[in-house]
Amino acid sequence: MQLAEVETFLITHTERYLTWRKRRKLKRKAKQKQKNQILDWIQALLWAAVVVLILNQYLIQAYAVPSGSMEDTIIGDDRLFVDKIVYGPELVPGFGKLPGFELAKRGDIVVFLNPDYETEMGRDVTWVEELFNRLVYMLTFTIVNLDKDAKGNIAKHFLVKRLIAQPGERFRMRDGRVEIMQGDGNGWTSEDDLKKQYTPLDYQIQKKFYPFDQYPVIRENVIQQTYLKGGVAPETLKPGIDARYVYLFCYPRIREADRKLLSPDKPEEFESIMIQYVLAAITAYNPEKDNWTFDKIRTEYYKAMIKWKVKNEPFGNRHIDLSGMSDEEIALQYKKTILEYNLLPRARIDAMSKDEVEKAYQAAAVKYIYIFQDTNEQSLYTDRDFEDYWLNYAEWGLKPYDEAARNRFEHRALGLYISPDRFFPMGDNRDNSRDARFFGEVKTSNLLGKSLFRFWPLNRLGPVY
Repeated sequence: MQLAEVETFLITHTERYLTWRKRRKLKRKAKQKQKNQILDWIQALLWAAVVVLILNQYLIQAYAVPSGSMEDTIIGDDRLFVDKIVYGPELVPGFGKLPGFELAKRGDIVVFLNPDYETEMGRDVTWVEELFNRLVYMLTFTIVNLDKDAKGNIAKHFLVKRLIAQPGERFRMRDGRVEIMQGDGNGWTSEDDLKKQYTPLDYQIQKKFYPFDQYPVIRENVIQQTYLKGGVAPETLKPGIDARYVYLFCYPRIREADRKLLSPDKPEEFESIMIQYVLAAITAYNPEKDNWTFDKIRTEYYKAMIKWKVKNEPFGNRHIDLSGMSDEEIALQYKKTILEYNLLPRARIDAMSKDEVEKAYQAAAVKYIYIFQDTNEQSLYTDRDFEDYWLNYAEWGLKPYDEAARNRFEHRALGLYISPDRFFPMGDNRDNSRDARFFGEVKTSNLLGKSLFRFWPLNRLGPVY
């Protein structure tokens, strides 16, 4: 082929290619003009949504922390990115489970499905509703949460806790502290020792409800109340826990400014603030709106405590008509209630004169009624395992021949066995955490992921461990 022919060939084919490319561009532009712009946006958004769902479902998902149960490690309303592939993602939201790369281990901060979710919702949730709610939650990066109960409150569909006990181990609480018996069965090990031996972490737990030095006092109170309920009235009576400790160390809604004023060693500074918080917690009283004198606040507090005591305590079930009483008579009745709460037998109290009641009240160790709140509005949970342990101990002491009482005590003494393919999560904020102590061990299949890092708020940006 001569040079002229080569040139002609190249020019011809180049022109053909350029012409084809030009026509292609013109066709695209014409097609684009004919296309509905709204549909174009919808298509782009759908593709973006698909990408977001795939990333959230199988790789990394954003979660909003629903409560303060992990404070100060994580605080309420923090937002986390969670590694979903490490433990194995669900095949589709709420269904199936793909294999992961590792098993959850002690110390991991994990996200899992709340076993009490439907209980909090107050109804059964269909799989269609659950799937839809979770898709919306993922697509909006936790901003929109449709999991709401009949009252319009957000139900906690996902929980964030720390894995404490593993399959094959035993778990128990002793004086507010976690103890674990590992699979080798070589005795109980404290949580602090386990952190040193097996977990390269130094997380700190919070104790708000019972200061550790109060556990011996609570123990004696539980034992003696159980004895009295069983018909035993010991002459040497020991005082129970003072409710000042309860509200100083545990009440989650005490304003920081008020908390600085509270001290169990200064009851005169404590009373005016403490009784208003208690009154607001169990009645319709609003300290920010109701302009009551302190005398009225105190009288209404007395009434509320008397009614609460009669309704809830084993010595109650008596009808006390407070409507016709003067403030002085109500105060006297409250002091009698306090003496009863200090484990003084009711028959002895009824035989006392007014002056004798006053003298005994002034000498009483406990002058405020210890109440414990467990409501949806306030997540405040006492160490029920500790109390139940000593209650069972006392019941068995009352009836050493009772095999059922012995079995109940021995069951608690042996601790809870963690079944295969289960895990035991707890909040770092131990006395303000509804966790496996309440709803039991959790299936591994309900484990959704492991926390990676906090992305919101920006001033707390960083890893979570």
